[in-house]
Amino acid sequence: MQLLEIDSPIKEIKGYNQKIKFEPGHDYTLKYEVIKINPADTITWKFAGVE
Repeated sequence: MQLLEIDSPIKEIKGYNQKIKFEPGHDYTLKYEVIKINPADTITWKFAGVE
């Protein structure tokens, strides 16, 4: 499974995070910057298979 799935063509994606060990019961913040090819596009995405 991909961690981040995007349904439209994009120009670039950047992920901002540190080395993280994911553990149950904890909350995490991950930041992604997605640059669209067409500014008018609407991007739909899933994270870990969830919309």
